[in-house]
Amino acid sequence: NSKPTRTIEEAYGAHFDSTCSVMSGPEGWAQFWWAILVGNSGGPTFVAIDVEGNQVTPPVLVQVCVHTVHGGSLCLLETPNIHGLSDDMIRLLRDPNITKIICDGTSGADRRSLGIDASDNYADLEDITSSLMGPTGVQRGLARILNLAWPHQAVRVTKDQKDKKSVFFFAAIEQGKKPRLKGLDEIPDRIRRYAAMDAWCTMMGYLGLRQVAQREGKIVPGLLI
Repeated sequence: NSKPTRTIEEAYGAHFDSTCSVMSGPEGWAQFWWAILVGNSGGPTFVAIDVEGNQVTPPVLVQVCVHTVHGGSLCLLETPNIHGLSDDMIRLLRDPNITKIICDGTSGADRRSLGIDASDNYADLEDITSSLMGPTGVQRGLARILNLAWPHQAVRVTKDQKDKKSVFFFAAIEQGKKPRLKGLDEIPDRIRRYAAMDAWCTMMGYLGLRQVAQREGKIVPGLLI
């Protein structure tokens, strides 16, 4: 029963490119809030959040992904400045009616860098997966969670080793070896796309786990059915 192994990029890259709009700034936020308003009228509201450079507060980059009405998605990228997150990002993080889906695990570094605490409405893919599949001694990580969330996929996904270039790019800023980003145009296209895709994969993992829970008739904390 061994499936062929593919990187997340190989398995999901084309689907991401064809269905997800990557935006930023005031126009991006306007589209984002519109997607929240239209896409979730009458239903539970959730967004997926990922960050790069999570050892500093605020982080170096924040990526937020939301479903749009026609089955696509919008990924909003924000480079916080030294003064902190934008008013829109703070509004989102503090909104009790929007569940923030993260893949953070026991380290809690993403949450800390964003100032998310227990009173904020968030759910962690690691916790959701453990509730559904049973606990493990180590964190599963996003690639493994995607495999569990979409068990009928023809391939098994694994993290791309090339992603390390992206990690190094943000680590240099986080460690003060390079200045904070003034805008997204300072991030190479490939690294920017990788970051957006991380938030999109978090959303995909959540959607898949929700389907697994529905099929198995399980009620899981953090899963909005």
